[in-house]
Amino acid sequence: MIPAWVESYIGIPFQERGRTHAGIDCWGCLVLVYQEVFGIRLPSYEARYDTTKDRVAVARLFFQETTSARWRRIAMDAAAPPDVLSISLAGNSHAAILVTPDRFLHVLPGRETCIERIRPSWESRIDGVYRHEELVLA
Repeated sequence: MIPAWVESYIGIPFQERGRTHAGIDCWGCLVLVYQEVFGIRLPSYEARYDTTKDRVAVARLFFQETTSARWRRIAMDAAAPPDVLSISLAGNSHAAILVTPDRFLHVLPGRETCIERIRPSWESRIDGVYRHEELVLA
């Protein structure tokens, strides 16, 4: 069952470096949801890249963030909402939020935020799963 909080995030349009309900990119989705739903403030990073198409900058920021003390890498079979999925998408780094054991919330350029099933299309693209330290201690 999809958690009730997810409904208010479905349909937000993609916007480069967006961090509000008016528009978000994939990291902005994490920033917005983690702050509003879980009370966890994530670094915004919107000034650290010009576009999500900048593969090097985006990959570097995601790597720096997920290898910081704020995150723990976990096995996919131990994943639970709202863990973050690291997804490889056409050579780009992409982030999504697990909302059920088999579905995630995300946004892509030219689309609005949506829920997708992990299997069969996305499973092979998942590079890692990360849990925020405040959720590990909770």
